[in-house]
Amino acid sequence: MFTILPNVPRPRVVLLAVGFCLLISLNASVAWTSGPPADPPPAVPPDEDVGEPPLPPGDSPPVVGEFAAPGSLQDLNIQSSATFSGVLTDNLVLNDYLHRVREADRRDDRQARTSAASRADPASSADRSITDMGGMFGISGDSVFGRMQYSRGGRDTRDDQTGYRYDASGLFLGIDSRERDNLRVGGMAGARRMNAEFRGDRGETEIDSFRLGTYAAWEFVENAYIHGGVSGGAHRYRTERGDEPVESKHWGHDISGFAASGYGFALTESWTLTPEGSVQYIYLRERAYRDSDDTKVSRRTEDVLRAGTDLRLSYWSPGVAVLAYTGELLGGVAYDVSADHGEIWGRTANGDPFRARGPSPRRVTGVFGGSLGLVFDEDWSMDTRYRGRVGSDAYDHTVSVEFRRRF
Repeated sequence: MFTILPNVPRPRVVLLAVGFCLLISLNASVAWTSGPPADPPPAVPPDEDVGEPPLPPGDSPPVVGEFAAPGSLQDLNIQSSATFSGVLTDNLVLNDYLHRVREADRRDDRQARTSAASRADPASSADRSITDMGGMFGISGDSVFGRMQYSRGGRDTRDDQTGYRYDASGLFLGIDSRERDNLRVGGMAGARRMNAEFRGDRGETEIDSFRLGTYAAWEFVENAYIHGGVSGGAHRYRTERGDEPVESKHWGHDISGFAASGYGFALTESWTLTPEGSVQYIYLRERAYRDSDDTKVSRRTEDVLRAGTDLRLSYWSPGVAVLAYTGELLGGVAYDVSADHGEIWGRTANGDPFRARGPSPRRVTGVFGGSLGLVFDEDWSMDTRYRGRVGSDAYDHTVSVEFRRRF
């Protein structure tokens, strides 16, 4: 069957085939979660631009949104705030995956060298890499994963922001390949649905998110590594606010990237202590739209740059990595280096200009989590993970179950 592509190595053909299947699966999951396509919001005529309203020099439209009145335009900030929470969590969980896979590769290498040396195999010389030898199990190092993810979180109401509570569930699929002994690269796709309820029965918003991205793990010297990923997402918002619901539908998109670096100190054969530093950047842009009460809302751009440090204590049961138990505990802190949430600009149904301030960023956040995993055999492994983030006025908790298949 591989004679169709005679110049492509067999593992790459498998990767192409599995990648095609992943795209089909993603399309099916999107169709299942999103239901029938939503009606597009009414188009805004060119002479009714909903961008920043033209004002006389030196003037500024009034800030609207008294929090005692349900249906405040300031409630619209929840849409972007909930989106940022979801993207931040996705990047953190993907970095956790790279930690586990890189550790599996290192133990695979160690066992391969030990086995080759015990057989006095001349092929174990420096002329051949671990990936050339096929690793511990004689397989290529290519793998696929599937992850089911559930998140619950919220934010408190303050003088400058509306509070909310949200639930989110998603499915993520990925494929990666070990290109060299110290380098693994891959790609992922996913879909998530988030439902956020405004505190005080002020309204609710539903967000369907679809994501594509790529990632890599590089161990540039022994025990020292760099993880990174870049992804883009599309978000469909459906919002109702107020006692007599004012409805809106619109789209947004984001570009996100993260990088993490650390060094693993081997305490024993099974225990590793890893200090790590990381950085994330998220850029979000929402399209202009018109509410059902004919309020015109401008498009808005926002971005956040967040840095963090944490400490990981990892465990891998000794011996051959079959029926092996794994675990991890982590704790740390993250903080916003810069955050620009902008303002919402637009015109009311009466034609009056308005603006609503963006939400205050979450300056400092405590991060913590843990995982338990099992390596069933040379092909299959499973990992269950919890991730939490708590700040002075907000929290996020995420539980995920992940299966990985090597071939």
